[in-house]
Amino acid sequence: MSIRQPSVLYVDDEEMNLTLFKITFQDKFQIHIARDGQEGLSLLQDKGRELDTVVSDMRMPGMDGVDFIAQAKEKFPHLRCFILTGFPSNEKVRSALKDQLIINSFSKPFDMEMIQKAVLNTAS
Repeated sequence: MSIRQPSVLYVDDEEMNLTLFKITFQDKFQIHIARDGQEGLSLLQDKGRELDTVVSDMRMPGMDGVDFIAQAKEKFPHLRCFILTGFPSNEKVRSALKDQLIINSFSKPFDMEMIQKAVLNTAS
């Protein structure tokens, strides 16, 4: 009997970050990627019930990470969500933490071990 790997959606507009995340975690999680919030919402339409966790960059064109997560959680409240940001003192991120929209935020450049622990600790 195999244990199901956590299924993670990673949203980031930077191709290098998407590649790094996928390579780092492909053996530990089922990874799905999206290049912006709109693509993330489309992917959730198809796979939202299968996903456990969302890790999203904060600053992206069109829709920032908090806005993306707010829309995602409206349809899929079971998702456990995290934000990556180069600006940890961002008021919007602090507010999302206070309102429990996100579980935690991670500073860029991100610490892969910290992300892995957070995802595994919140996996059901």
